[in-house]
Amino acid sequence: MKPKEKELTNESLTKQFRDNFDVAITAIKVAQNEVLAGHEVTMQKILSDIKSNPKHYINQDNTEQKD
Repeated sequence: MKPKEKELTNESLTKQFRDNFDVAITAIKVAQNEVLAGHEVTMQKILSDIKSNPKHYINQDNTEQKD
């Protein structure tokens, strides 16, 4: 596994969200927005964006952080 791929594990993302469904819903919304804006997207780019700035996406989707 590449070092960057290790950073995008399910565990590292779910620490920022309540559950896996919140991660999936957020990723879908981000992808839809990117496509509507005319950008090419990959799952790795979307997850990387969410992981690098989770507070932006958590507030945008009205989800709560895990305690």
